[in-house]
Amino acid sequence: GQSYYYQLPVLPIAGAAATGFSVSGVLPAGINLNTTTGVLSGRPTTTTIGGYLLAFKAIAGKLSSAEVKRTLLVNAIDLNAIGTFAGPAPRSALNGNLGGRFDLTTNPTGTFSGSVTLGARAKISFANMLLQVGGAGDQVLTGNITGIAMADTAKTPLAALVEVYVADQTARLTLTHPNGTQLVIPAWRNPWTKTLTASAYATNYTLRLDAGQGGETSPDGYGFASFSIGADGIVKLSGKLPDGNIITAGGFVGSRGQVLVFQTLYKNAGSLVGQFDITRAVPVTTNLLTGLLSWSKPRVTTDLIYKDGFAPLSVKVEGSAYVRPAAGQRLLGLPATSDNALLDFRLGALSEGWSQPITIVNPSPTGLTNTASVPPTAANGLKVAKLDAATGTFSGSFTLAGTTALLNRPATYEGMIVKVGTVTQGYGFFHLPKVPVGTEKVTTAPRLSGVVELRAP
Repeated sequence: GQSYYYQLPVLPIAGAAATGFSVSGVLPAGINLNTTTGVLSGRPTTTTIGGYLLAFKAIAGKLSSAEVKRTLLVNAIDLNAIGTFAGPAPRSALNGNLGGRFDLTTNPTGTFSGSVTLGARAKISFANMLLQVGGAGDQVLTGNITGIAMADTAKTPLAALVEVYVADQTARLTLTHPNGTQLVIPAWRNPWTKTLTASAYATNYTLRLDAGQGGETSPDGYGFASFSIGADGIVKLSGKLPDGNIITAGGFVGSRGQVLVFQTLYKNAGSLVGQFDITRAVPVTTNLLTGLLSWSKPRVTTDLIYKDGFAPLSVKVEGSAYVRPAAGQRLLGLPATSDNALLDFRLGALSEGWSQPITIVNPSPTGLTNTASVPPTAANGLKVAKLDAATGTFSGSFTLAGTTALLNRPATYEGMIVKVGTVTQGYGFFHLPKVPVGTEKVTTAPRLSGVVELRAP
């Protein structure tokens, strides 16, 4: 894939200057001999073990020199530089402060193609050739990209450079605005093949998303998500943020356990972006998840929940592999007793937190189904609508009594079983309207997100 140029040398002979050149043997694809000038040049797109044996002659009319045989060696691009790369873009003025992602595919022929997503804009595709350059103890391949511009009326062009670092199996895209603003997007390679599988990461996972306690300015509750990884390393994640927005992410896990997240939200005016990492352990079911994501929401005047939006929040990712209960057993390893679990509610629009004992049972000695029963005298009319031991999800509702029936405040909650550190329990959120003020009604009052936890007493 690299530019090659070689002028065949000749020994001048008086009265018999060379007027042409010939070559026999198979030239590598992409390389040609100029039979007039004797220049061997081009970009090789193939290689072979042992190189290409070639025989050259200088020609002067009907005369020709003796053959000179040489082997042309074409080095293969390092396998660690070939494949698919992807990574999240941090928030920047160049992507509307929404983040983005960088996707790259490199080929054995020295070509590359891919795309960059800048915030809410459509993917910008590119393609070019890679050039090999020296590196301090590393082999680096680079390529320039044209055609990437800002979305402003002037379509301000951005200088773009792709770099592939062979030893680290990483890549990066650097975008530079004429005013000097620069955006660097790192990416990692997908190393997995049929012979090199992602077995060290291949299992089911659940995670907790903690954006801290924002009171009335941002959600207090926990978001959550689940995903699975197969032998091919593919990741398909789904879950919810603590304001109830659905999140999804897809891609592959890197060799160091990196997982990419980028999704625009709120009609492309907000976003969730970043990466988290899987720490490998033995057995694989003890793998841990850690990392930070960035979450932003614009002002949405029609929303009842945090309509004023919020600047980017740092969202802590914590979790682990999810292990279902054994046949006949209960979630969280609960004993076969009554009131063996507790639902806790706090923060959000609650004036004070409250708890309710519940009983979780598994009615089948060989089954996985868990059910939750709530006492008839349960506080605030608590109900458990769903308890899924297979996925670790749970949901339900409650109602806080008001001074009149019209001021009763209904709430829904949902969450997921997650192992955080050494503790396994349910984490989630509930949405509860604030006490109506003035002309507000319960149905039009602002709603806040609070914390729900499902745990052993």
